[in-house]
Amino acid sequence: VTADNTETVPDVLGGIDCRILILEGEKLDVQKAAYVESLGPCNCMVIGNGRNDRLMLQKAALGVAVIGPEGAAVSALFAADVVVTDILDAIDLIRIPSRLIALLRN
Repeated sequence: VTADNTETVPDVLGGIDCRILILEGEKLDVQKAAYVESLGPCNCMVIGNGRNDRLMLQKAALGVAVIGPEGAAVSALFAADVVVTDILDAIDLIRIPSRLIALLRN
């Protein structure tokens, strides 16, 4: 689920077997949170960096904010459970669960 502001998602994900939901219109933050809710928040890991990602980052079982080359909205960082500097690092949290365990243990 994306707002795809740069209009690159279909090209970037063209070779990957996945369903792409590109949102349009107003209140993208609410739309993204509603999508997470429809899937069941306890089943969701979400990745985002924008202000319009903050609600879904809060709602999902695991919210990962990415501070990439374009930066990240402070509200997204505060809404996330984990912050990384590369989207591949976010994906590695699934592939290498010991990283996630180390980050979130109390």
